[in-house]
Amino acid sequence: MPAAAAARKNESFSDQKYNLKLELVTKNCSISSGELRQMEEDLDALAKLTEKMPVSDLLVTIAWFEHSQEYHVKTSLITPGKTLFTGEHDSVAHPAYQKCVRKLVQKLKAYKNRMETQDNRRSRLAEGTVQEVTPDVVPELATLEKAIHARDYLAFRQEMAGFDGSLRDRVGRWVQRYPDLDRAIGETLPVADIMEEVYLTAYDQFLERPTEMRLGDWLEGLVDPGIRNLLRHPDEEAEEISFARTLREMETSEVHTGPGGKNPDADDPTNAEPGHRHVGGTDVAPLPEAAAKPR
Repeated sequence: MPAAAAARKNESFSDQKYNLKLELVTKNCSISSGELRQMEEDLDALAKLTEKMPVSDLLVTIAWFEHSQEYHVKTSLITPGKTLFTGEHDSVAHPAYQKCVRKLVQKLKAYKNRMETQDNRRSRLAEGTVQEVTPDVVPELATLEKAIHARDYLAFRQEMAGFDGSLRDRVGRWVQRYPDLDRAIGETLPVADIMEEVYLTAYDQFLERPTEMRLGDWLEGLVDPGIRNLLRHPDEEAEEISFARTLREMETSEVHTGPGGKNPDADDPTNAEPGHRHVGGTDVAPLPEAAAKPR
């Protein structure tokens, strides 16, 4: 590759390394030919990741801000179907640029992995070797979010009930990967308990889920972690699942009390804030009575 020419103040520079097209724009600063060569060398890992992509355009903007005495570096990598962005700032341009490139490499790896996973899934769907987790009745996202904010697991679970049929089938196929668990199914660990564990995990993580993913695909992704959790902490998880299922079988129109007037919600792990329920032997302090979920 010929030696890079310098990018003078408020100018742009273009070059192509392998299949990666680079465009550099400077604002209120200039980049020497030596710095450009270093920047090109920093692109080796990114260039290899994009070498088979039909489109891979990298735009780098380096701007100097006098008031903060810093360089602001922004990068955008255009790939088929998605543009990845990163940004960094530093008193020296090159370190900020290197941080941006490293972040782009990680983002591109993650993006390619997601695309490969989706392609494999589509292939398996076409071959009939996997079935999607789809609801009979599509849940309302607003209702689910309302239940989360109200700390009402029962309302959340009822809204998700449309997934029960396909999730039950998916769990049944998934447990075949775990011989010990497969032998226990129907004896000490019903499929319904595994489903409840998946729903409890979904309740915990709902607000942090990737919103671009189909709800059924996200729910399916919780099956394997849920099964692993049951295998690691069978007693603790079984107790929590049993309690959640008992609550779900109770009437929800009013607060029920047990013998002696005890409120069964007092030890309900689903009354905890999402992400803070009793999981894997970690005890969460009970909520104050005023914070109990409404019915």
